[in-house]
Amino acid sequence: MKDKNIAKVYATTFVELGKENNIDIADELTALTRVINSSNDLENVLFLDVFTNDEKLDVFSAIAGKIELSNILTSSINYLINEKRIALLPLITKEVIVIDDAEKGFLKGTI
Repeated sequence: MKDKNIAKVYATTFVELGKENNIDIADELTALTRVINSSNDLENVLFLDVFTNDEKLDVFSAIAGKIELSNILTSSINYLINEKRIALLPLITKEVIVIDDAEKGFLKGTI
């Protein structure tokens, strides 16, 4: 529960930063998630504590450049890596999408 609350705070902040800079953070996080999910090795490097922060930052920088992430999102994820909170990225992404859907007028329902 604590991680979910922390992820909501980060997600809200990411969305606000995106709005201020006219960047669709939800789209960028979705693209990043697709790339991470496509490679187990990449997922291991970013999320396992076996690798140093410098190694994670180097790998992430290469990815961010290839998929052309905005400087705002790149800086935000670098911050998560430096603070050893990169493991929250999947939860943050989920929360960003929930916030984005709500702002676009999508309704949550249960069937």
